[in-house]
Amino acid sequence: IILAPFRVNGVPIGAIWAIVHSDAKRFDSEDRRLLESLARFAGAAYQLTNAEKEANEAKAQLSVVNHELGHRLKNMLAMVIAIASQTLKGVSDRHAVNAFEARIHALGQAQDILLEQTWTAAPIRVVAEGVLDMLGMIDRVDYDGPEVMLGSRAALALSMALHELGTNAI
Repeated sequence: IILAPFRVNGVPIGAIWAIVHSDAKRFDSEDRRLLESLARFAGAAYQLTNAEKEANEAKAQLSVVNHELGHRLKNMLAMVIAIASQTLKGVSDRHAVNAFEARIHALGQAQDILLEQTWTAAPIRVVAEGVLDMLGMIDRVDYDGPEVMLGSRAALALSMALHELGTNAI
C-alpha cells in the first residue's frame, strides 16, 4: 500500500492510495512520484471547485445588493420629485416644473438600465431607446453601427443629454 495525502492550503484533506495485489510488483520512487502528482492535482481541483462555488455565492449576494440599491435609488428619486412638486406648487411657470420632473424621470430610466447591466456598463442603443421611448420618440430615430458599451457615468450623461435634445425637439 502507498498513500499520498492531498492538501488545500497546506492542510491535508484527503489521500490518494494504491494497493498492489501481486507479490511480483513492489512500489518504487517513480510510483510514489506519480501518486504524489495525482494528489497535488486532486488538491488543486478541489481548490478550483471551492473557489468557483465561493465566486458564485459572492455574485448572487452582489446581485441582491445591487437590486436593493436600485430599489432605494428609485425611492429616493420619487422623493425628490415629491419634494420638488410640493416646493414648486405655487410656481406659475409649470413648464419649468414639468421639465425638472421629466429630467428626474430620465435619470431614473438610466439607473434602471444600469441596474439591469449590473451597474458596470450599458449598450448605447439600450440607453438611447430607453430615453426616447419614455419621450414617445422611439419611432423618430434610426439606429445603425456597432454595439458600443458605455460606462455608468457615460450612460447617465448620454441619458440626460438625449432627454434634453428630445425635450427640445418636441
